[in-house]
Amino acid sequence: MSIEENKAVVRSYIVPPQGFEKLNRQIQNAPDPAAFIEKDSREFLGTLFSPDLVFHSTQGDMSYEDFIQGNIMILTAFKDISYAVEDMIAEGDKVVVRYSFRGIHHATMMGVPPTKKEIKGSGIMICKLTGGIIIEAWVIADIFGMMQQLGVIPEH
Repeated sequence: MSIEENKAVVRSYIVPPQGFEKLNRQIQNAPDPAAFIEKDSREFLGTLFSPDLVFHSTQGDMSYEDFIQGNIMILTAFKDISYAVEDMIAEGDKVVVRYSFRGIHHATMMGVPPTKKEIKGSGIMICKLTGGIIIEAWVIADIFGMMQQLGVIPEH
């Protein structure tokens, strides 16, 4: 795969092809939003990530299944969620993306009950690809800042 094709794979993970507006509407209109999120996440992410994925994060290394569950948790916990690609750099089999995100906390996440607060944050992800599939990823996201915005951790 070319560098541009690898960048397209990573970009489609950060911003799904149908866009967040449509995805959020589908979630909200689904008879069972949790079931929709699970099915859609498994189908969509299964086209981008290897089942042998190793996902490195500040919370520790995760398997493919852990990664899927993390994505389901985020889509479940935040209403009107969206991500944007801020920068993208690629070389060889690796793509680096700096992204931003926002959403409204409307369901329990990591033991934190819904606050109805809007959060905004950013992160950096490095993806290693083989044959158009992400096989390994490293992520640093501003979880601390998100917890401050939710009121779980006091600001300064």
